[in-house]
Amino acid sequence: MLRLIRIFVLSVFIFGMRGDFTFASKDDPKILFIIPSANFRDEELFYPMKIFLQANWKVDIASSVKGHIKGMLGNSIEALYLVYDVNPEDYDVIVFIGGSGATEYWDDETAHEIARKAAEKHKILGASCIAPVILANAGVLKDVKATSWISVKNRIKNGGALFMDGPVVVDGLIVTVNNPESAGEFGQALFDLAEKEGYAVEY
Repeated sequence: MLRLIRIFVLSVFIFGMRGDFTFASKDDPKILFIIPSANFRDEELFYPMKIFLQANWKVDIASSVKGHIKGMLGNSIEALYLVYDVNPEDYDVIVFIGGSGATEYWDDETAHEIARKAAEKHKILGASCIAPVILANAGVLKDVKATSWISVKNRIKNGGALFMDGPVVVDGLIVTVNNPESAGEFGQALFDLAEKEGYAVEY
């Protein structure tokens, strides 16, 4: 029953976003969500996405494949871009979305290079649930406070992260979240940080 409720709520969110993609112009700030080719976690994408779309941000979706990709709760999104073609300098915020499929990027050098370049260029970098392992393996969590799904706690600690037992952790320009239930808080933390850095659109 809880799973059905989540699907219904997310479906309402997705339906409400369909027209929002036309709001942004080429001069608006841009956020990139990187999702796995299957089984991303729906809430971790759609709740933050809703926040940024409502603020007139340009939102792009990238994956290792193009086309419609289904989430773990049955919702889907179209990935128009390949991770292999991503230039981190084109975005103000880059977010790796979790879900069981996110393991495909744990040891992916392209994903690691995106994370490293984003950090080097002082972009805001986010990761949810098990996706912080990507950041840890890329080497960008060394001495950085971060959280993750509890099952991968040791993986991010092995990457040098200072593990924090909280739902959402912000350290500098890196934002992490440890569970799907905190996806809204995660999205708001990303947006608040973007606003603090001067990226938010006035509307």
